[in-house]
Amino acid sequence: MEIFKNRPLALACCAFALFSVLALLFNAFWTLLFAGVALLMLILFVAFYSIRKKACFFRFSLICLAILTALLSSFCFFDLHYRGYQDLIGEECLVEGVVIKRRIDKPYENVLLAEIHSINGSVCRADVYLKFPYASALQPGDRFSVTGMASAFESEHGYNEEQYALADGVLLCITCEESDRCQLLESEVPSLRVLLAKWNKRVSYGLESSVKGEEGKLASALLLGTREHLSDLTVLQFRRTGISHLLALSGLHVSILIAFLEFLLRKLRVPKSVRIVGIFAVALFYLFFTGASPSTTRAVLMLGVLTLGYLVNAQYDSFTALSCVLVLILLITPYSVLDIGMWMSFLAAGSIIVFMPILQNTREYFYEKWKGPRVLFFALFYVVSALFVGAVANMGLMLFQALAFREFSLASVPATFLLSFPVSVLLVLSIFTLVLPWLAPLTAWVGRLILVVAEHASEYEAVLLPLGDAISTGCLFFLTLSMLWITVTKRKHALASCALPLILSIATVVSSVAVSNLSNDGVCVTVVHESGGELLLFTQHTQSVAIDFSDGTATGGAAIAEYAYHQRCTVLDDLILSHYHNRDTYFLRSFASKILVKRLHLPPPQNDWERAVAMRLEEEAESYGIEVVYGIGELAIPELQISTMERYDFQGNRHMAFLFAAEINGRRLTYVNGSILDSGLQETALRIICDTEIFVLGDTGYSTSSNAMFSYLALTEVERILLTDQKLCAMLPSGFETFEIPTWESPEIFFLK
Repeated sequence: MEIFKNRPLALACCAFALFSVLALLFNAFWTLLFAGVALLMLILFVAFYSIRKKACFFRFSLICLAILTALLSSFCFFDLHYRGYQDLIGEECLVEGVVIKRRIDKPYENVLLAEIHSINGSVCRADVYLKFPYASALQPGDRFSVTGMASAFESEHGYNEEQYALADGVLLCITCEESDRCQLLESEVPSLRVLLAKWNKRVSYGLESSVKGEEGKLASALLLGTREHLSDLTVLQFRRTGISHLLALSGLHVSILIAFLEFLLRKLRVPKSVRIVGIFAVALFYLFFTGASPSTTRAVLMLGVLTLGYLVNAQYDSFTALSCVLVLILLITPYSVLDIGMWMSFLAAGSIIVFMPILQNTREYFYEKWKGPRVLFFALFYVVSALFVGAVANMGLMLFQALAFREFSLASVPATFLLSFPVSVLLVLSIFTLVLPWLAPLTAWVGRLILVVAEHASEYEAVLLPLGDAISTGCLFFLTLSMLWITVTKRKHALASCALPLILSIATVVSSVAVSNLSNDGVCVTVVHESGGELLLFTQHTQSVAIDFSDGTATGGAAIAEYAYHQRCTVLDDLILSHYHNRDTYFLRSFASKILVKRLHLPPPQNDWERAVAMRLEEEAESYGIEVVYGIGELAIPELQISTMERYDFQGNRHMAFLFAAEINGRRLTYVNGSILDSGLQETALRIICDTEIFVLGDTGYSTSSNAMFSYLALTEVERILLTDQKLCAMLPSGFETFEIPTWESPEIFFLK
């Protein structure tokens, strides 16, 4: 296929993209050193070209120029511009600016995205996070003056806030602890960015009000990009089904809208030149109106290249246009190199462009041999084309998804094929609904169809394939190499050569399924320690059970979901709450937004307050499609037999004493927290500990009575003791030489066979 043959500009653009990524691995010294080498090579090849006039010297000069530009662009942004803002961390800053949108709204915390215009009196323009540990009244479009501490980005539970924030162009965090240090300023003429954000919000709420329910939020997300309005359950279902790309504004959405607009203008008999320029102008407005996501930017800029080619009567080459658009985005916004969504968009589009000639050649070959009705041929070929495009795009992204997300949905291709037409219809109906609200019931019906398909597809446990093991990663590596080999080499039988990537992709699926179901013969026990207490995770093959002993800290759900994925479980079959804690809805949401939860086990309520909390939890669980069970009942892992699970409430004290004992394949495990010896469960706990083999002592409610616990343990035959807090180490008496402290970085994980 020789994709780079007669495409020197595309080759140089790909070199630019490659070194933009590699520059992230270099420090300032190495970046400048490689830039100097690229400059010397550029001078050398330009000199050779001026003497010999050979095309190869021109290509090498273009590549060196692209590499030099990529390295210098990265250095100027990351090592100079961004570093200047990071140097302010730890200092008190006075910033003035305007609120763009509210990012997180909680009763105890607000995070806002803002554009600042000055910092400590110096004029600047940058996006920052404003963090308030209280409910802030600032709204999008408000001008403000805030005195706060410049703080570093937070990263916990596998979430790198700095990377995701910087990928959106956010350069700093400003934390304001006191409300009187935040002032509302008189409004000036708002910027175009703020105006467009306000209009987008107004139109989004208008569409959602007309269509109503989750269907209205889906229509708004597809047309206007307001994904944050969707429920966590819908986002999780789309992710498990592998159709999250349908929610993100992309070339699919832009092409549908362009085709619709083209159809209308043709009916109005608008001249072609006016039609092309007008469509690009509308697409450009749509780009900025919806927030200029990377995938939408790619589609609109490629349309711009096509428009420019028509105006200057130049031939359009899709792969060169795609490469140039990528370079243009990275030059204007160098931080986009960290945007995972942008790379997925370009990789998928590039894979389709590269392999599309194979499909076209196949079509011509079979069209000549077809003896049946032509209508049937085109109908069949439409189905084959849709499946081929989906398969090629997914094969091009599989290695990237394995490295970035460690998962792949087996339903991605068929679900995309089934929903492409309903999504197109919903987009067009959403436009009409804005003008003709009486169409809202029809729009809602199409939206409900899409949601039902995503819901049913996501319910299958095996639909989400865990990736990241050595075998499947190796298969994906060779899959990517085979696709690159097909891309850059000339093959006489290109269709036959596609069999190798197909075989490797099937091998990836088979190996991942085998690893998930054959590698773990016993029950894996993971002790997760959070700031609010402990959680236990039991996994076997693809089955998982989580037990909560924490105070309801929302981060516990993120931690359990992360470790379940480490153990190749994409579904949490049973979530058992040991007690009712205050932040119950946040706690349940932290689970359900990260991993599909099937059953929620609640303790029988003991008073009116607990009954009220149980009712709220039932309502919350119903919105996530979670079955509620009171008591332990039957669990997904038969080898896990819970013998004791009790709690003791201290009067006038928010702490509780917990006692948990289970038998796993004949091995006994016991968990208690530090308050157990001060509770009414002391006698029962000491009797159970005598027969246990693995003992976990939690830090929730720890006290000086832990000394007595350690002294008692010295008289037992406990094989392993796990401590979950550093403070407990000081209480260890002599004779305990080894102990483990589970943390997020290195939790205590062991197998019981």
